[in-house]
Amino acid sequence: MDSNRYDVIIIGSGLAGLACGVTLSKEGYHVCVLEKNALPGGCFQSFKRYGRILDTGIHYIGSMDEGEIMRQYFTYSGIMDKLKMRRMDEEAFDMICYRDKFYSYAMGHARFADTLAREFPKEKEALHRYVAMLDTAGRSISVEQLRKGKLSSGNMDNFYISAWEQIKTVIPDRTLQQVLSGSVLLYGGDRSVSTFYHHAIIINSYLQGAWRFVDGSMQVTDAMADVIRQHGGTVLTGAEVTGLCLSGNEIHAVEINRAERLEARYVISSLHPFNTLNLLDKSPLIRKATLSRLQYLPNSYGLFSVYLLQKPGTTRYSNRNFFLLGDKDAWYNTCHPEDTAINTCMVSMEASSASEEYADVICLLSPMYMPEVQAWENTVAGRRGAGYEEFKQNKA
Repeated sequence: MDSNRYDVIIIGSGLAGLACGVTLSKEGYHVCVLEKNALPGGCFQSFKRYGRILDTGIHYIGSMDEGEIMRQYFTYSGIMDKLKMRRMDEEAFDMICYRDKFYSYAMGHARFADTLAREFPKEKEALHRYVAMLDTAGRSISVEQLRKGKLSSGNMDNFYISAWEQIKTVIPDRTLQQVLSGSVLLYGGDRSVSTFYHHAIIINSYLQGAWRFVDGSMQVTDAMADVIRQHGGTVLTGAEVTGLCLSGNEIHAVEINRAERLEARYVISSLHPFNTLNLLDKSPLIRKATLSRLQYLPNSYGLFSVYLLQKPGTTRYSNRNFFLLGDKDAWYNTCHPEDTAINTCMVSMEASSASEEYADVICLLSPMYMPEVQAWENTVAGRRGAGYEEFKQNKA
């Protein structure tokens, strides 16, 4: 088989690209996954500092209880038995701290509603209506849908409903509105654009089983890459796609690192749509106006992470996350990126096989807008100068 010709080339090795590669490989396609960085995995990458494993983006994962959708995907992929995981506290996998009081997110729809109803007894019926809406959204991508041969039933109505407006409509109590919005960092929650679908799918997934990876989330990346290779595919790192080559109306090859060309019957991209289309040869198929519109669509905020490395045996491990709101509004608004004040901080301990009793690493996460780091956009890590180091210290 020609080493430079594939059935499918997939651009990007985050979870989407790897899951796509695993599925197609298992179905008999000759697959190549391309990654510009030295390591695959995207947000599922881990790295080491002073002997500790630090996760970059994935601090826990939902829908992992027996029979739930993410567990089923991992089982289908052939990696479930290779993962080290720990189920989080059933009575409080997340804690929302608002105005100096802690509120528990419990696993299970009824338990979630009943636990919060103890703090908000007048809102008990409203809370059960709310979790019923989460459940409905979750069922749209359930195992039952897969058995029907569908990835999703659609659930399109929730794409047109504002998450914040829906929460306000269902829940009259203003404090409870903030509590139910407390973990919006998980999906880059934006008051002006976030849909109830985003909110419901993510919160519902944790109600169906919130788990942490033990010794880092990179194990998912490694396991998926192994499956692709076992089926004759390739995961190629240090391979930046610098061009998409058109033949008529079809892409027939990709250029990597401005030097080598790889041919394929199909090309799938998990890059931002603007970045993908911008790689194409000039073509009347793509209007300049389309590129312009994509380029200037506002993006969501990112996250700034601070890792606190603990001395061995000093800090008790907590099998839950904390979202600290203070007295601030949980929601952000990317229409006003000049407002970079930190409203929310997520506190998450990383699970280690070295000890179930003590924590090695505590991670703090808060929103970060692109304008905060725009000055270093085209620079390389380790060569960004004193200004960048000062920014990091001040943010931390």
